[in-house]
Amino acid sequence: MPIFQKLSEAELDKVEGIASKEQHKNGTVFFFEGDRADSLYLIMSGSVKVFRTAEDGRERIIGVVGTGDIFGELTLLDGRARAASVAALDDAEMISVAHRPFRQLLHRNPEVLWKVMESLCERIRSLNDETFNLAFEEAPAAC
Repeated sequence: MPIFQKLSEAELDKVEGIASKEQHKNGTVFFFEGDRADSLYLIMSGSVKVFRTAEDGRERIIGVVGTGDIFGELTLLDGRARAASVAALDDAEMISVAHRPFRQLLHRNPEVLWKVMESLCERIRSLNDETFNLAFEEAPAAC
């Protein structure tokens, strides 16, 4: 998992000890926007859509993520409500790490927290760079 890329083998073993493997069917909703956070997910196979629902009930897809990607990583640390909904687009195999056991692991192993934060900072910087670059792309003119 990218969020755990800086961890040593021993630290990864500790995270693996609190992780669960899950199978989900096409259409499974992992969580809805506004739900309390409980887990981070790594997609082992399959894909999911990340979406928000407008007041009129229309769904706006924010993104699609697949094998090797993660979702729910921020809530693993802060436990805040979900910013979007996520549903499986096909049958999917996941590894999940729950918020509470992860927090307990961090209390016993604070170095893990620092390494996870470094990985998240790298991801945020990358997203900032992408946003900056998008600001300078040419948009087609309306006719």
